[in-house]
Parts: sequence; C-alpha cells; structure tokens
Amino acid sequence: MGQERVALITGCGSGIARHLTTVLSGRGYRILATDINPESLEHSARELKWNADRVKLHTLDVRDAEAWKEAVAVVVRTWGKLDVCMNIAGFAIQGFVHQFPLEHIDLHIDINTKGAILGTRFAAEQMIKQGSGHIVNMCSLAGLAPVPGTSLYSASKFALRGFSLAVSYELKPRGIDVSLIEPDLVDTAKLQTQLIYGDEAAAVGFSAPRILSVEDVVAVILKRVLEEKVLEAAIPPWRGWLCKFGGTFPRLTGQIHKIVTKMGMKNLSREKAKRQGYAQVVTPDKWLYEREVKKKK
Repeated sequence: MGQERVALITGCGSGIARHLTTVLSGRGYRILATDINPESLEHSARELKWNADRVKLHTLDVRDAEAWKEAVAVVVRTWGKLDVCMNIAGFAIQGFVHQFPLEHIDLHIDINTKGAILGTRFAAEQMIKQGSGHIVNMCSLAGLAPVPGTSLYSASKFALRGFSLAVSYELKPRGIDVSLIEPDLVDTAKLQTQLIYGDEAAAVGFSAPRILSVEDVVAVILKRVLEEKVLEAAIPPWRGWLCKFGGTFPRLTGQIHKIVTKMGMKNLSREKAKRQGYAQVVTPDKWLYEREVKKKK
C-alpha cells in the first residue's frame, strides 16, 4: 500500500470529479471522495460500484476550514499520506450584474475561490511534512478572459488562478507541484444549470464548436496534469490561447461580444431542443442554492 497513490477529491457526487474517482480508483489510487451532498455521493458510489477498499466517502463543505482540516486528517489516518489534492467542487449560475441574487455572490466566491484556497492550504501543510505532493485546482477558461453574463464565476476563477500561480512558486522548491485545469463548457450537471437559466447571460459559454465531455477533461487530467504535472492545462488548448489573448486585450472582448453571443444563443437553443425535460432536473448548484436560501429563513 505504501507505493499506491492517495488522493483527496472534492465534488465527487457529480460531474468531472465523479468520473475521475471511477477512473483513478480503477488505476489503483486510494481516494477520499468528498461532496457537500452525502446522498449524491452515496448514489455515485452505488451506481458506479466504487470499491469500498479503495474509495472512502466523506461529507465535506469546502467553505469550512475545520471540515477541511478533518478531511486531510482522515486521509492521513487512513493511508498515512496525501499525494494529490484535487479541488474540483464548484458553483456556477449565470446572471447579469443587475439581476443575480445577492446569495450568488457568497456561493461563487466561497466555493470556487475560498474552498480551493482552504484545500490548498491544508493539503500543502501535510505535503510539506512529506516533502512531496501535487495540488490540482479546477479553474476555467472564464478565469482567463472576462465572460459577460458570468461575472461572478469569472471573478471567482480569476482569483483562483492568481492564487494558484502564486502558491505554485512558493511550493515548487518544497517538492510540491500545483496545476490548474481550465476547461471550456463541459457536459455535466452545471451545463443543465445553464440550460435552466439559459438566456443571453449563458450564451458565451455555448459559443464553442463542441461541448466537452467529462471523458475529455479526465483524459487531460491523467496525461497532462497527473503525469506531466503542467502548471496550466487549458481544454481545448486553442480556446485557452484565444481566452488569454482576450484577457490581455479586454476591449477587444467587448467588441466581439455581440458576435460571440449570437453564435452562443444559436448553440444554446439547439441544446435546449436536444435536451427536453432539462428543467425538471435538480442540479447540484440549484440544490445547493435552494438549501442555502432555506437555511436563512
């Protein structure tokens, strides 16, 4: 067991992290699979037949520092080390600045930014003791260029990218790698959230020629991130370079916004037509938002 790699992954109840847990456990990893929703986590474990000897389920609210400290402690108590910490959990609901609910501010920043910062903080503490490790943070192409209609999501991912790049320089001399994953729109429950709230605010996200699959993203994680340990992995690379260009010249982004929005609206309408019944789906983001609103009442 000493030679087997040990990973802590967040957001395993759905999407990319769910598929990643299946693939990595099949490759011999020992995994603490975490999610804020224990029911979706347990459902994933049953449906995908995760090996209980290799995958341990753990409820984790990534916004909670004490919960993070305990999650890392569970990994170390169970397997003696932490090789990889993968901050995949995220939140995304589109909306223009004059329309989005105030609760969306905290949810985007606390989950996408603060959650990954806390995970990086406590993982780094353990990895420094070991003298090795790899921290993987889920960013987005929206963290490379400003995306109208997703200002909160862009803000949270811009902040995460800046933080991750800074700490990568701090941790590299200590034997710890940091990687950023920057995918385009992926066919997960978050896409269904965009369809539910789908209007002009969601259009830019649908401007790509093709929607990525979770298999597309995980293939890049396996090769470029976990094997090659690149600092940044944009998916697809050409869209990453385009976004970096747009981020460098933001006025240009504003000028082409109408063209990109028109293209995105056309693709969005096509996806809605293909996915009848999407409005009845309770996505993780919608579930979390409704849960937070109920807590405040």
